[in-house]
Amino acid sequence: MIYKVWIHIEEDDEEKDHYQDIEEPQWLAEFDSLAEARQYVETLPHKPAKLVDRLSESTDLLAGIADMAKNAGKQVVANMAAIASAEK
Repeated sequence: MIYKVWIHIEEDDEEKDHYQDIEEPQWLAEFDSLAEARQYVETLPHKPAKLVDRLSESTDLLAGIADMAKNAGKQVVANMAAIASAEK
């Protein structure tokens, strides 16, 4: 079993008890365990409910996550290269 983390924008009118998804949900990541998925959500800049308040478009979030993943990947490669050099 896998656990997927998604994000979506929802229009809320709590006074009228009206809730509507504005766009299709965007897939962020998938994990082998619920604990890993929850840990990932906790590392987002804000809790998902508050995160949506900061965004003008969901594409901004996805671009930011892509940048974070790219930077993290570069750091992993740099760390592995340093370890490989130290072992020589």
